[in-house]
Amino acid sequence: EAEGTWSLATTLSNGSAASVVLGGLVGDTAYRFRVRATNAVGEGPFSAPSELVRTLPVAPFAPGQPQAADVAQYELRLTWAAPGKDGGHPITGYRVWSRREGSSSAAVAVNDTGSSGTEVVVSGLAGNTAYRFSVAGINALGVGVESAAS
Repeated sequence: EAEGTWSLATTLSNGSAASVVLGGLVGDTAYRFRVRATNAVGEGPFSAPSELVRTLPVAPFAPGQPQAADVAQYELRLTWAAPGKDGGHPITGYRVWSRREGSSSAAVAVNDTGSSGTEVVVSGLAGNTAYRFSVAGINALGVGVESAAS
């Protein structure tokens, strides 16, 4: 995997600490770590980078914002871009939510598309009604992060 830039993960003030727990890491992402000592004289050299470590798989990241096409009175075709990361397990389907314009609650329009394809026909819509849609990928670990609404 390509090497990225180094970022400061944490600073410890207790000179006897031999380990640290890092939060805020992204699931299904590879990391390398290095350390260095600092004292009154200044900073020492960095250690050699650690072996590559990968965080645990997670549910899929958010897909792209859905777009409506082929709009008819009671149905439409919804398309979206696949998530940038599947979370470490293949996407097996997508959940689609619909929200009538002005409503604060969303309803599941399609529970599981059953496919990794990024389009679905949503039917059973009320005529002459504006809707917003959002989607989330599904993998072996569950339903992922919901997209921005259309």
